[in-house]
Amino acid sequence: MRPADNINELIKKLKLKASADLDKRVHDDIYAALAKSQKTESARTELNIWRTIMKSRITKLAAAAVIIITVFFGINYFGGSMENVAFAKVMQNIQNARTLTYRNVITRASQDPQVVDTMVLEPHLMRVELPDGRVWILDHGEGKTLILDSTNKQTIISSTPQKALNLYDTFRNFRNIPDFSVSNIGRRTIDGVQAVGFQLTRENDDNVRIVWANPRTSLPIRIEQTVKDENGQVIKTVTTNIIFDADLDQSLFRLDPPKGYTQRFVDGPNERTVKLEKRVQSASNMKQILLRCIMYASDNNGRWPDSLQDLIQRRLPSDILINPRQPERENGYIYIKPSIPISPQQVVLYEAHDSWGDGINVGFVDGHVEFIEKESMFRNQLKDERTAKNMLKILLACIVYAQDNKGQWPDSLQELIPRRLARDTLIHPRRPERENGYIYIKPSTPISPQQVVLYEAHDSWGDGINVGYADGHVQFIKEESNFKNDLQKPIEVR
Repeated sequence: MRPADNINELIKKLKLKASADLDKRVHDDIYAALAKSQKTESARTELNIWRTIMKSRITKLAAAAVIIITVFFGINYFGGSMENVAFAKVMQNIQNARTLTYRNVITRASQDPQVVDTMVLEPHLMRVELPDGRVWILDHGEGKTLILDSTNKQTIISSTPQKALNLYDTFRNFRNIPDFSVSNIGRRTIDGVQAVGFQLTRENDDNVRIVWANPRTSLPIRIEQTVKDENGQVIKTVTTNIIFDADLDQSLFRLDPPKGYTQRFVDGPNERTVKLEKRVQSASNMKQILLRCIMYASDNNGRWPDSLQDLIQRRLPSDILINPRQPERENGYIYIKPSIPISPQQVVLYEAHDSWGDGINVGFVDGHVEFIEKESMFRNQLKDERTAKNMLKILLACIVYAQDNKGQWPDSLQELIPRRLARDTLIHPRRPERENGYIYIKPSTPISPQQVVLYEAHDSWGDGINVGYADGHVQFIKEESNFKNDLQKPIEVR
């Protein structure tokens, strides 16, 4: 996406309601931008940082607070001589600064300007003041972020990477970059200062980037970017009030919640990274367990082990049964021995848990593992498993009936009761109130394996239904159109 598109989306999303989820995701985007700004040495850093900052659509409001970092990259493209303002001197002064304050103003046609004020106190502190009244205070030394919401009298506390900011080190990496050409556009009075202007241009790029520098101090005092979005609308970003080495009151960066404010704690990037690593490791454990179960069944005429302890005797490392997400549990996983006939979508393994949290890993008969976020979906999955089992039993009973009746299938499922099928098998686990939980279609002759002969009764489609075929297999079909196609599919007999 072009920077113009990113800025356009930024303006559109500036007015957002506060939420814990928003705060967490904004927090991550700010860090992604800062981290990337310190490492990149590409000639296209400006575009890359824009993409990093703007990656999450709903976090563009707070992302505006760090646009100054991106805008400052424009200074770094001064690869040639700069006449009255020596590039080396600008670089040196920026690198020696210990504090930085600036104001970022973003204006789009027909909308009011949005203003974000930022303060930086090296080596660890940053304060961002947003248009909605919220304030972000980041302390990289302590590894903590505090978000003040004065409207709701609330503070949100999260972790943050522990490292020095080194914002100005970035400028050392951008000398003599060929992608941009720099031209002196003369002088202009800005806030009473006769500033020297430099325009940065790039081939096949119509965006305008202008940096105004004070020839006396060799520091930038105003940075302008004018771009067009995909609809041709002009968006302007102006960075002003750029002050290096200002005396900043350290109390502005305190992480103590004000009196009368409620507190809420959310996971920061460190905690979420650790949680994700443990989740992935747990899924890996489960795949190994399932593989051993499948191998066990292969050696035992299709019969799965009675318990996971049976696998230990087959040299499965005992630590694989420990869930890294809950290492204190003796039994980290719940095992459900699959009944026969076996359906590929049967749940046979899932993470033990006291409360649902953000989700659990679930393992299936075919050996794959899924992370399921919604508890209701997991519960339905267990019920769908029982549904598929019921349908497999019904189909098997129908096939046996046909073998005993010269290939003729029963006229109705009631003919299977009670000699070949228990009555409760016809009750749908998710719809027990229905008298007929399944729709049966007696197959016409000649019989084709792909004929639909059984499917779940339903009033609305929902997320899909189980469908049974004449060859005895059951398949879960998500798309209603696919189901209708199967119903109308021509019979092919081989």
